Amino acid sequence: MESFPQSNVRSLFGGAVTCCIPEGFVDISDFRQVPSHQECWEDPSGRLLVVEILDLQTSPDDAAGEFFFRDLAESNGISSPDDFRYVSLGEQPNQIETFPSESVLCFGKGYQKIAKGRDYDVFGNRRQPEQEAKWVCIELCAVRLRNVKTDILVTMSVPNESNPQDTSTGSDLFRMIVASLRIRDWGLFG
Repeated sequence: MESFPQSNVRSLFGGAVTCCIPEGFVDISDFRQVPSHQECWEDPSGRLLVVEILDLQTSPDDAAGEFFFRDLAESNGISSPDDFRYVSLGEQPNQIETFPSESVLCFGKGYQKIAKGRDYDVFGNRRQPEQEAKWVCIELCAVRLRNVKTDILVTMSVPNESNPQDTSTGSDLFRMIVASLRIRDWGLFG
């Protein structure tokens, strides 16, 4: 069993959503612009937590995790199948107390070979001009909220120096973060 770092309940999307985020993670919007549909947090080790509010996609629940993982790979400029690996960790009925019972949680885990590509990290340190691509482990959960035609996508990216051979289940920390999501104002969804 993994030990959990101290976490704080943080307000997301102007307080409409809350979530427990481990201490040490900083709000990236304090350093650079973040799209209004995203909340991004990073810790000094490079772990990146992103919560996104997206339109409900038409992919079936059993394919939702892979759909979002491939979409993320495309956004990261990955086109070669050799540069990403994905494993579905399955769907499960909603277990988040403030979400409708018909909501579905679609978990997955994979690896992408990417370079961050930013001039500065969140702490203001200049990055190398030509960064080599490195493997990054990405855990994801698509929370399917059909009642408001929305997918909430939660991802945690962790830099990984090794080739992606690990197909184990996702981390307990990531599942704790997802389980701590609370909708405080359903008006967020229109």
